[in-house]
Amino acid sequence: MHLKKYNTIKFATNALILGILLGCSSGQLTFNAGPINKNDISSPTYFSNTFLNSNYSASEKEFIEKIFMLDDVSDEMISGLETILLRANLTNNDRARFATLKTDIFKIKENLDLKIEISAPIELKELYIESIFRLPYNFEITFEEHEDSLEFIQNNKNFCNSFAMDSINAIAKSDLIRHQETIIISDNNQNMNSMYQEIKADLIFLYEGQDPQSFASQILLVDASDERSKKIERLATPARIQFIPRIRQDVNILIFDTDHDIQKKLIPAFKYNFANKLTYISTSKALGSGLNKGELIDNEDIFFSGPNFFIKEPLKLAGENSLIEAIINDILVLETIKNLNLKTSAVNGKTGILLLEGGCTKRFMSVSKLNT
Repeated sequence: MHLKKYNTIKFATNALILGILLGCSSGQLTFNAGPINKNDISSPTYFSNTFLNSNYSASEKEFIEKIFMLDDVSDEMISGLETILLRANLTNNDRARFATLKTDIFKIKENLDLKIEISAPIELKELYIESIFRLPYNFEITFEEHEDSLEFIQNNKNFCNSFAMDSINAIAKSDLIRHQETIIISDNNQNMNSMYQEIKADLIFLYEGQDPQSFASQILLVDASDERSKKIERLATPARIQFIPRIRQDVNILIFDTDHDIQKKLIPAFKYNFANKLTYISTSKALGSGLNKGELIDNEDIFFSGPNFFIKEPLKLAGENSLIEAIINDILVLETIKNLNLKTSAVNGKTGILLLEGGCTKRFMSVSKLNT
């Protein structure tokens, strides 16, 4: 079996690339120096830990996560916001961010009768209408035919990158892969070096439906280890040698950018070939809607780069259109911010933390094990 291997071009690493992006805005992301502990970073990205500097109670953090979603402008939410603003120990950054949010919420309430005009694929008409009913805004939608409606929303013009690319970039910025030898397994042979450039993987292999066991064995060099053992046995005859194959020693992490069905075949094959101690990471490509609890439990040991709502509550993905609905929700919130000229620069979106900067929105997803 012939493997398609892509040697990657190494680029200079800028470990603070995310910090530089956010440093240009009023919010700051902090980085923890020192050795990486996977248990420390196996948790979703929370808005309060990312953009706010003051100390908050568990209930306050829960409230902050909710109010920065901008999907509830009720009097109860405003009251909670005013309570936080009364605190004397808020940092200047936090006070300014909360004050801006309060002003924007009042602006939303003042413009509830204003119709925000947008266009959307007619194929997703029902999902758009359902999403609008869950938000406190008023939209006037022109539905149009699109050759690929999913392509339309996953590559929406409001975002700087596609949904898939933001998932890949989240892995690239994760402490999990910093200073680690990495191999990418992909089922997409288009622009592979440029697509995975930020990850700076050591090797990229293309999966094209090969036998999973043979594919894993060749990548891990287990077959080469077997061949060496056979040569030793021939030289050592008649002595009997107990042999356990060894995998290659120049890899710590396997990243899978494939759909769920392919991963169900490949990951067990890699583990069967003595790769139990490697770290497994998956992009959002495997997070198709409609996954049942059994399928999610099978992935408990895998780190996923995906939307925050899924990382925090994986079973929500069991809904047939839950992933699409999450993307539509974020599109509608961003359209509202743009049309009402709101000043809030960071939103706790359904698909990730959204940073409004310049002409497009940067989306930061979580990289975490699932909480099943």
